[in-house]
Amino acid sequence: MKRIAFITTATFLLLSATAYTIMAETQFSGSLKGVQITDAVGNNSPPKASFSYTPQGDTLLFDASGSFDLDGSIIEFRWDFGDGKTGSGATVSHQFGAGTFPVTLTTVDNLGGVAIEQQSVKFPLLSFEVNVNFQPANVAVPDGYSVDSGLAFDETRGYGWVSFPASDFGWRDRNNIISPDQAYDTGVFIGYNVVSQAVWELAVPQNGTYSVTVCMGDPTYGNDRQDAQVEDVSIITGEYLDPARRWIEKTSLVNVIDGRLTLKFLGSTAYARPCWIRVKSI
Repeated sequence: MKRIAFITTATFLLLSATAYTIMAETQFSGSLKGVQITDAVGNNSPPKASFSYTPQGDTLLFDASGSFDLDGSIIEFRWDFGDGKTGSGATVSHQFGAGTFPVTLTTVDNLGGVAIEQQSVKFPLLSFEVNVNFQPANVAVPDGYSVDSGLAFDETRGYGWVSFPASDFGWRDRNNIISPDQAYDTGVFIGYNVVSQAVWELAVPQNGTYSVTVCMGDPTYGNDRQDAQVEDVSIITGEYLDPARRWIEKTSLVNVIDGRLTLKFLGSTAYARPCWIRVKSI
């Protein structure tokens, strides 16, 4: 049996993929984000390993259904939970003790290609909930919300704009009587020619799955198409504002693997109009 210890992200070529049993060595310093292994000739495109996890009582449910293989099929899902226990299958449940564990998923395709993905998992999961309202800095703040008025991301504050052009956008407080409350009455307008550049991020206490709700809209104007993605998961897709529908509000579960939840507005036309975002651990 040949054992390969992965120290950093790399691509390894094997002379014969079927001649080896691949084992992921998880006891090392540093972090393994992903590895792909295929034959040296390059006839096979290796699979892509990806997984998320959600709590189920006192256990975690791991789901590798986001893994794929472009030129074949994945025939094996192997798990190393980082606590001496292993598992197999596209979905598995595992009960941890308290601590932080390097959970590793190894996928093998029908031609012997291998891909490995590792995430650091803390258990028990920390409770986390934050609501952020997009609004001018000098107006009333809705109850239960923190304010985002266009500042760059700051580690101490824990959120802000990573990429937000300094022109063709604006912060609004409409003071419109049709608004249910101040959270719906305020927002930021992101112009169509810069909407692809706008990126907002929120630091989370640990990687894992979060429930995210995004509200986009405007009580006064707008027939624009609205789109929002969180961690590249489309939460709002191609939905239009109109006089009968001034706000669009959608919720989805997203998996964070890099300590920051990322919000984008790709696809929005004219003005993207985010009002607020709510994030909660599950």
